[in-house]
Amino acid sequence: SSDLAVGLSINDISADVKAYVSDDGSHALSAGSLLVKADDTNSTIFTVAGGVAVGLSKGEQSGSAAGAGGAAFAFNKIDNSIAAYIDKAVITTTSGGVEVNAHSKDQINAYAIGGALAGAKGGGTGGAAAIAGAGAFTFNDIRKDLSASIQNQSQVTTTGSNGVTVTATDESTIEAIAGSIARSEEP
Repeated sequence: SSDLAVGLSINDISADVKAYVSDDGSHALSAGSLLVKADDTNSTIFTVAGGVAVGLSKGEQSGSAAGAGGAAFAFNKIDNSIAAYIDKAVITTTSGGVEVNAHSKDQINAYAIGGALAGAKGGGTGGAAAIAGAGAFTFNDIRKDLSASIQNQSQVTTTGSNGVTVTATDESTIEAIAGSIARSEEP
């Protein structure tokens, strides 16, 4: 008897998130305050892949053989572009500041479990042979272009003590656990 089980999971997220104020430089924008924010906090992959095989064989009058193989594979990728910017704009705030913020909090949680059990029992004059093998693998990748900027000769003026803040923050995480177990038995 021989048995094989394979679990496979493939996930891919690609997003383009932009927030911007753009002009050709010929118009003026006046506001109490201004917030330009591009935020990607929803790109999340949660995956579980598993493969478990059991092979058993029993020979009453002769030998027997059993084999089992179990494997699990998880492939996960997030490839995002997040940008917040002011481009060729003339901006004046009257009561507050100007904030340009790009934020990303992508998350991958991947779990792969492979297992195999093989048992063989021979009867009479025959022998017994059992072999088992298992494996688990995860590949996880987060790639991104994350930027916040005031660019292309933009002019930004704030009043009083209010300032201009430009930030780009990445809080992405990957948690991956892969494990396997195999056992063979010949009583």
